[in-house]
Amino acid sequence: MPGETPNDIGQGLESAPLSTAVRIMVAVIRSHVQEQPESDELMGPLEYQAPRWRRIMVHQKCDNQLMEIKKFLKSDLDCFSRGQIRRISKQAELYALNVRDILFRLGRATNDRHMPDELRLVVPESLRPDLLY
Repeated sequence: MPGETPNDIGQGLESAPLSTAVRIMVAVIRSHVQEQPESDELMGPLEYQAPRWRRIMVHQKCDNQLMEIKKFLKSDLDCFSRGQIRRISKQAELYALNVRDILFRLGRATNDRHMPDELRLVVPESLRPDLLY
């Protein structure tokens, strides 16, 4: 997908823009929560997290290196040479895909051998300034 930007990708439900009704519902829910802080009715995880997951997935698709790892993890090896497969296989040992096709890095526990490894979200470089500021 060379030359694509996050705005160019339009296939799939995950990358489709939210409808006006959904955006209005999210705004109404947010304003309702701000007006009544004592209320236990918070925005559901799907309404809150769906745009975030969609944005992360779109940016991961635009990063060529991450797309190579994703293709390798899905066993889509037709487009790689033997040398590329060897190189990517070394990198791919540290990564995993979730059911939404979002890439996570396997964080190895270093201090305690009995601690489980944890998955950490792979944030593409194009999204890093958003996290830092």
